[in-house]
Amino acid sequence: MAPVLPRKGGQEGVGLRSGQAVSRIPGERAPIVLTLLTWSRRLIAVFLAVAFFSLLWFISEVRFEDQTVSFDVSSLWSLVLLAASASVVGFILFLRGLARHIDLEMKYVGSLDVLTGLSNRSGLMERLDRPAIALLYLDLDHFKTINDSLGHDAGDDVIKIVAQRLKRVIRPGDMAARLGGDEFVVVVEDDDVEAVARTVADRIRASIAQPIRAERREILVTSSIGVAVKSPQVGTPGELLRAADLALYRAKRQGRDRVVFYNESSESNVLHRLDLEKDLWQAMDRDELEIDYLPEVRLQTGTLTGLEALVRWRHPEHGLLRPHSFLGLAEESGSVAEIGLWALEAGCLDWARLRRARPREGLTLGVNFSSRQLSQPGLVRRVEEIILATEMEPRSLRIEISERVFLDGGAAQLTAVQQLRSLGFAIVIDDFGTGLAPLSYLRQWPVQGVKIDRTLVSNLEFDDSKLLIVQAIISLSHDLGFEVTAVGIETPQQLGQLFDLGCDFGQGYYLSEPIPSSSVEDLLARAARHRPPPPASSVA
Repeated sequence: MAPVLPRKGGQEGVGLRSGQAVSRIPGERAPIVLTLLTWSRRLIAVFLAVAFFSLLWFISEVRFEDQTVSFDVSSLWSLVLLAASASVVGFILFLRGLARHIDLEMKYVGSLDVLTGLSNRSGLMERLDRPAIALLYLDLDHFKTINDSLGHDAGDDVIKIVAQRLKRVIRPGDMAARLGGDEFVVVVEDDDVEAVARTVADRIRASIAQPIRAERREILVTSSIGVAVKSPQVGTPGELLRAADLALYRAKRQGRDRVVFYNESSESNVLHRLDLEKDLWQAMDRDELEIDYLPEVRLQTGTLTGLEALVRWRHPEHGLLRPHSFLGLAEESGSVAEIGLWALEAGCLDWARLRRARPREGLTLGVNFSSRQLSQPGLVRRVEEIILATEMEPRSLRIEISERVFLDGGAAQLTAVQQLRSLGFAIVIDDFGTGLAPLSYLRQWPVQGVKIDRTLVSNLEFDDSKLLIVQAIISLSHDLGFEVTAVGIETPQQLGQLFDLGCDFGQGYYLSEPIPSSSVEDLLARAARHRPPPPASSVA
């Protein structure tokens, strides 16, 4: 078995050394310039040989008579013709050899990635036909953020540095290639290939995780790696690439910055998610998305005050899918931005229709915005266009944002929230209590309300610690001028406790299940005829 790690002082990688234009690997052909020089020397040698033997032949034809040198003119012409013929033959041989070497050299150069000097996809595929190999498929986590924030020049610098590190950590005889973007592969060949692949993958992760200097600043980059080992079930180059890609997908799903080996038993789940992701991009074009509305009730009066828009996906094969089944996938794939804007437009159209039918109902509309959506360039402009096109009243729109965004959000998200607030929309913190963000911290954000997460409301009547937390949230929120909504009310006891604590609004199946847009007008009519009394106090 070949050593897993290179010996000290030995070659640690293959490919470019810093500053070279074309990588050199032992046993490979010379660059094209060296080829030209080599064949030029050969051509000169041919010419000299022809001249030398022609001279010998010429001397042999010279006759010395009576101290007079003479020779036959016809012999001279034969000499000229012989030299010319030899030169033409030599030149033709030179051109044939040169053309063959140029063709080989062009194929070699065509198998290299221009930016890094590593092999590219065409150079990789030949290597995948060998037995006893493992394919390591890796990409850089959140590389798009580097390109977006620092520019593509900085992104290219990071790619080149990562390529250099790959060449340093892989073993002699292993192969590193770049498929494009931030995607790299390493081919490892060994008798104990699985153990070696794991060791090499760990070395790669550790090397890439070292700070990278680009654009006069240090950048921290992590990598996710999927590994597939050649086997009877995964034998062709295409199957090996696909298996490693699936393992990489699982590595990202599990939190990134890790190594995951391909497992055939989990393939069906991954393929299901990949198919779902592909279908999700087409769902809006196929009119498969729908909006249901979750009513919001003022607890002190029992009146209906607002509706929260919830996206549903009526999948042609899997039926009606609720948000938890696909919104995480939408966030990862980037389709959540378009889905969020679609939901905003659909909700505003429904609100405008209800407003025209029941102008006295002062209902608010709640729409969820994700972290990725808030990071989208041009978001505020597109929201403005939707509001103008649908004639939505800005003061009636609530932008609901997860607490996690407020904890982890950067300057881009803060700017977007401030701009949305300046347009007159209310900003509400959703899922409050899951991230344990201090309310005082949220003062830097333009917030008007908080929604207590359902995990704190669930079993509230049986858990005194939850009751104390909810009481503290309501009290501090009111001190800071925030209105409070409790989510997930499922029992009359929970409703009574929240009423006693002074909670402003409530949502949950005990008050109303989500309803389709076609049923909203009926709900408003029933609410106007039968306005419920305030809940009974939980205090006996």
